[in-house]
Amino acid sequence: MAPNFKVEITSAESVKPSSPTPDHLRAHNLTILDQTAPHAYVPLCLFFPRRRASSYDQDSFAETLRDSLSNTLSVYYPLAGRYKDAFSVDCNDAGAHFVRARVGCHLSDALGQETTVDEDRLLPLLPCRPQGRRVDSDGELVLLAVQVSFFECGGVSVGVCAWHGVSDACTLACFLRTWSGFAMKVAALHEGGNGGVAVVVRDCTDVFPPRDLSVASECLERFQAAVATPGTRIKRFVFGRDEVAALRRDIEAASSQRPSRVQAVSAVIWAAAIKIARDKKEGRRRYHIAAMTTNLRSRMKPALPEQAMGNLVQIPVFAEWPVDNDDDENDYGAVAGKLRESVKMVNDENMREATGSGFLDVLRRFVEEYAGGNLLAISSWCRFPFYEVDFGIGKPVWMCFFTMCYNLVVLLDAEDGVGVEAWVTLSEEDMSKFEKDVGVLKYAACSKSIVGVRH
Repeated sequence: MAPNFKVEITSAESVKPSSPTPDHLRAHNLTILDQTAPHAYVPLCLFFPRRRASSYDQDSFAETLRDSLSNTLSVYYPLAGRYKDAFSVDCNDAGAHFVRARVGCHLSDALGQETTVDEDRLLPLLPCRPQGRRVDSDGELVLLAVQVSFFECGGVSVGVCAWHGVSDACTLACFLRTWSGFAMKVAALHEGGNGGVAVVVRDCTDVFPPRDLSVASECLERFQAAVATPGTRIKRFVFGRDEVAALRRDIEAASSQRPSRVQAVSAVIWAAAIKIARDKKEGRRRYHIAAMTTNLRSRMKPALPEQAMGNLVQIPVFAEWPVDNDDDENDYGAVAGKLRESVKMVNDENMREATGSGFLDVLRRFVEEYAGGNLLAISSWCRFPFYEVDFGIGKPVWMCFFTMCYNLVVLLDAEDGVGVEAWVTLSEEDMSKFEKDVGVLKYAACSKSIVGVRH
């Protein structure tokens, strides 16, 4: 951890929507996918270095963020509400939690060095623990919390935690884009300029209607307990531009199929996890399983708007690798092929069927495999425009994801938009084996320093 890395909270307040939510929008109904989401926040932290050619007043910037957040909440009004019951959010404009903090070091001291994922370093830059619960003065769960932290050098971090029960990565990306758009508009208006933001939020319960899940309460409790399994460790592995290109070429040469960069990186990671599980020789498992989350918005008929709010990623479509498979799991072409086949199954017909009468069976199998340690969940945040977020002080130099969900891999764009950062969460025992895997060592760098951060 950087010397003198101390985060001091200087203020905290509740930010309400700039315009009251109309009565006819006060109830935001939850989809079945919202209902079964992990009980945790979707966390993200963006880092903005001081730009030599620009200067800004911290108080004015914090005020701009607060005011533009208020404007954004008038559009993303459920995030300012509170849970009413298992089926809906009361959009009562109770507000989001807004924190301002001061960090006792330079941004380069915190990030511009060889770094592992340091809980003591990253968590204080978030407004709450991702697997905790931020509550308001009435003891009600806050659905959105934000923290803006100012470094001694003039650098800034913006940490956001959005409750998973009403948002996914795409929701978070669209929210940040809208928020930064309002921030630029507010700044432009202060300077006598012009600006505009266009947003559409769609209630998707007509596509994925909610259900009474009381019959599956034991199954869901087991899932939530597994998500928070203690003794996990998170580590960041960077697949650079050149390594990703080489990996894709190697897979194409071996299989005649050119994978996407996400499929290629996922193949290396899943192959390593398969080898770890095979060495354990536990139980009578027939398959090693991976579940790749896929954004459903463009795959439904008709397509859902990109800005559609909620958890619109598919319930698990499994990629299966037989335990007794004679093929070498180091054959990344074969492993990538299994992942590709599973993603092809994500379409309108299959998703409507899977969230219908067969939903509980799919849910039970997912929980059984996941809680039993036999399932690796892979979530890609690549191509979401996080690096395009600009609150008026330039675009971020780095972003990080931090949560300790068991057996989870989150893939993020590297800053150049070509490489891939893999944030991998495994048990301590499994992580010690994973980081020594031949494929991981060949194609990824662990603890690669954050580039582009200067005093």
